[in-house]
Amino acid sequence: MLDRAAPREKMMNAPQRTLAIAAIMLAIAAPASGANTITCPIGQSKGPTPPVASQRGFYAGEDTAITVTSVVPPDPNLIPGSVTLIQVDSNGNEITSLGQSTNLGQMYDDGTHGDAVAADGIYTAQATIHPKAAGKIYLAVTASYSGPPGCRQSFHNERELFVAGHKSTQAEDDAETNVLDAAADFMDNEEANGISQMQAAQDTVNYIMANYGPNGSTQAGFVSQASVNPTAVEITYASGHGAVISFH
Repeated sequence: MLDRAAPREKMMNAPQRTLAIAAIMLAIAAPASGANTITCPIGQSKGPTPPVASQRGFYAGEDTAITVTSVVPPDPNLIPGSVTLIQVDSNGNEITSLGQSTNLGQMYDDGTHGDAVAADGIYTAQATIHPKAAGKIYLAVTASYSGPPGCRQSFHNERELFVAGHKSTQAEDDAETNVLDAAADFMDNEEANGISQMQAAQDTVNYIMANYGPNGSTQAGFVSQASVNPTAVEITYASGHGAVISFH
C-alpha cells in the first residue's frame, strides 16, 4: 500500500504528497591547486564533504539567507581559515567575476558564525543567495593543505539548488495542491482496482499530462512536466514549483 503524509495534505492510506519549491543535490568542486598548497576536490577521501544548506527555498530576485555545513576530515596539514564555501557551475568549475573568485565566504569550526559546536569537524558558513533568474545554483566547499593530504577519488557527487521563478501566491499554492490531490486520488483508484504500483504511477503521469499538460483538457498549460522514478511521481508546474507523490 501507499502512504501520504505532508503539509497541506489529507491523511489517507495512499500516496504521500509533498509540495516542494526546491530540492538539493550535490555539486563537484575541483579548483586548481596553488603553488604551495594542495586542494582536495569534493568527492575525495580527505576533501570536505558536499555542502548541506539549511534553507532550500530560493526565488529569483530575492535575497535568501542560508546556513551551510560541511564535514572536513581532520588532517595536520589543513591550513586554518582555508575552508571556503564557493559557487560552481554545472561542471564543478568555480565561478569567477572579472578573474576574481566569487566565493561565498569562509567556513568556521570555532562555535561562531552559526557554527553549532567548536572543533567537531563540522564547518559552517552563513551566506546570502540572490539568484537573478530561475534555474540552478551549485555550491561546493574547498580546503587547502600545506602538505600532501593523501587525496584519492572515492565517489562522484553532483548537487544543485533549484531556484523557483517567483514566490507563489496563496491562489497558486491552492491550485497546485488541488492538482496534486486529484493526481493522488487517481492513483489511489488505480491501485484499488488492482493495477500494479508502477503501472498506476505511469497511468497517473498520463492522467496529469492529459488534464493539466500543455494541451490538457481540464487546465491546459498548468503542468509543464510529469514523470515517474522508482519511488515517486514527480510533477513540475508551469510556475517552476514542484510536487511529488511518493510510494513504497
